[in-house]
Amino acid sequence: MARHEPPIKLFTPCVARVVPRPRLFAALDEASDEAAVVFIGAPAGSGKTSLVASYVEHKKMPHLWFRIDAADEDLAAFFFFGFMGQAMRLAVPGTRARLPVFTPEDAQGLAVFSRRFFRKLYATLGRPAIVVFDDLQAVPPHSPLIDTVLPEACAEAGGGSHLILLSRDRFPASFSRPQANRRLKRLDPDSLKLTPEEALAISQLYGIPP
Repeated sequence: MARHEPPIKLFTPCVARVVPRPRLFAALDEASDEAAVVFIGAPAGSGKTSLVASYVEHKKMPHLWFRIDAADEDLAAFFFFGFMGQAMRLAVPGTRARLPVFTPEDAQGLAVFSRRFFRKLYATLGRPAIVVFDDLQAVPPHSPLIDTVLPEACAEAGGGSHLILLSRDRFPASFSRPQANRRLKRLDPDSLKLTPEEALAISQLYGIPP
């Protein structure tokens, strides 16, 4: 039987041509020390994904990257079809751990199932570890994924398990609870703007005259 490669949505973006941004690495470290979850909401082209991909590379710790797309509005695609399981095996090669299996009945107790699912995921990744969900704007703001699943992922993060959430959209109302519980910090989108030194470093990397 032919072996199927994991979908591109599960791979960490390449950072070979990305300029490291130590001041923002320090900001992410500070936010992660204060809360288990960091939310970065900023427009397309602001450098969110490149920043976090280079930060993950800089930290040199186990990590899982998951780029959300429209299909993930269907929880069967997110859980049942094994995308999260594939992502976990990419993050922890050789693991024999199995994530909880989502059934139609679990949709009736989605919060409970999500807590159990992420508790197992974080334990399998080990601590410290980073989980990144990119492109949250790909699903509607009141989908079960945004309203229930990811808030429970926030609730289970901690003890060395860090969760980073990236979106082009405004802060989802469903994340207000983990923020109020001081489990979630928001990175100021204005901080993503390039400093003159960073702009010069990027120009030099790509051979663009200053």
